[in-house]
Amino acid sequence: MVAKLHRVHIPNVGEGFVRVGSGVPYADASLIKPAGFNVGDFIRLGGKTFVLGKSGAAFSSIGLGVKNGLFQGVAYAAVSVAAAKGDKEVTLAIAATDGKAGTGAIEADDFAGGEIVFFTNGADTPQRRGIVGNTACVAGGSVTVTFTLDSPLSIALTTSDHGEAMQNPWSYLVQDNEIGNPVVGVPMAVATAALQYIWVQTWGLTWVSPQAAVGIAGATGVYWRHDGSIDVENADAYVSDQYAGFVLAETSAHAQAAPFFMLQVCP
Repeated sequence: MVAKLHRVHIPNVGEGFVRVGSGVPYADASLIKPAGFNVGDFIRLGGKTFVLGKSGAAFSSIGLGVKNGLFQGVAYAAVSVAAAKGDKEVTLAIAATDGKAGTGAIEADDFAGGEIVFFTNGADTPQRRGIVGNTACVAGGSVTVTFTLDSPLSIALTTSDHGEAMQNPWSYLVQDNEIGNPVVGVPMAVATAALQYIWVQTWGLTWVSPQAAVGIAGATGVYWRHDGSIDVENADAYVSDQYAGFVLAETSAHAQAAPFFMLQVCP
């Protein structure tokens, strides 16, 4: 793949970048992480965006979207140890229903690349931070986990405050028929097993398996179906309300063919 980043200055307007590039990250899924990348890292090639993900199970289709197969991870949890303004570590009380399996078990750095939010008691001051790493705990709840943040706290936390956390949404990719699992991209290769690193497209011109009504006479806005294909809005109970993008070219007869569309998951 080839890409160039050009810095430009437009007089009386400002500075910007022109992304000139083509190609896609076409590598096979692998148990070996690509050098220089972590799960959740993005690259931009021309008008297309890709993210490095990790499979939660094997999947055989690159014509269907892949989904985040994880639960939120930590629901409304009490802060266990007061944290001062400027701290980058916060400890939360973990419930028996937390963790990716809902059993209370959390592995070390399970939440790396994820997101956390803290709520100050009695004030509308949520603090949103990325997660660098976390300690581990066993199943059953009534234990604590310490989260390392990517930026320091701007507001001190007390044991009256709470937090919620989710894992990296590209760290457990699945293809299933669960309509409640959100699509987070389109895979560039098949995954032959769980725990394989794989590139996923999240934005730009692409192709995904369409249902029959897609691309007919102005039906250009499309939504994700339960199986990761695309369909028109409210076609039936299997179509979610998660917007997928829009068709870029119909056939001359305005009939469904194999529409290319503008994927719009994460720019």
